[in-house]
Amino acid sequence: LPCRPASASLRRCAQQPLARQLLQRLQGGAAQGAALRGLGCVLEGSVATQRFAAQLAVGFLGDTKASMRQSAASVLNRLGDVELDVGASVWSTLGPALSDVDPKVSAAAAKVLTRMAPKHEAAVAVVRQLQHSSPQVRRASLQVLGQLQVKSKALVRRVIEMLLDNDWQVRAMAARTLPRLVERGQNVAAADALEAALEDLHPVVRQNAAGALAHVAANPSLPFVMKAQNAKLKRKAEVLRSTPRRAH
Repeated sequence: LPCRPASASLRRCAQQPLARQLLQRLQGGAAQGAALRGLGCVLEGSVATQRFAAQLAVGFLGDTKASMRQSAASVLNRLGDVELDVGASVWSTLGPALSDVDPKVSAAAAKVLTRMAPKHEAAVAVVRQLQHSSPQVRRASLQVLGQLQVKSKALVRRVIEMLLDNDWQVRAMAARTLPRLVERGQNVAAADALEAALEDLHPVVRQNAAGALAHVAANPSLPFVMKAQNAKLKRKAEVLRSTPRRAH
């Protein structure tokens, strides 16, 4: 027990020399990726050190080595929500990183945008990633758009299109995202698209669409009532068709 407070003090004392050694390793060598990940661990603690590690990791999102970009994404995900300073050099790095061939790097860059960019600028950058070839990037982009909660009809139209994506997880995320972008009863197109998604082949998409309709449709129960009535009429029509007609 007496070692516990002492260990925290030792860790703080060792933080600076360890950080200096790891920073030197980042200048070159075969262990740059490990050094960056280690730096993310060493600098956990105070807000200032976390911000420094995050800023450093953002810079490596544009590295030519895939291993360094992956290490940078790993550090950013580990540090979580850290406020970052916007700079021209950072913007030039994040642009290419959003389209990185590694979906983890692209997703990490998208999440960084939500913490350092004005909402509308971040939304414009993230929307471009909805055309990415990786379903994971498209899902992460939709999730980020939901976090930004930018109210825009053009953005809503783009998310509605994602309800027709060939990946069911992307469609499910699009259904979850729409309620964050519209007010209840204010967007008929979104409500109609979600109502159509109730017929999706995947049960998770149907479930998400049903939950989203409760927050988007002007009368949330109406689509379900109409669906039940249509099913009832369909069954009645089938019975009538199957019933032999009497000869006159």
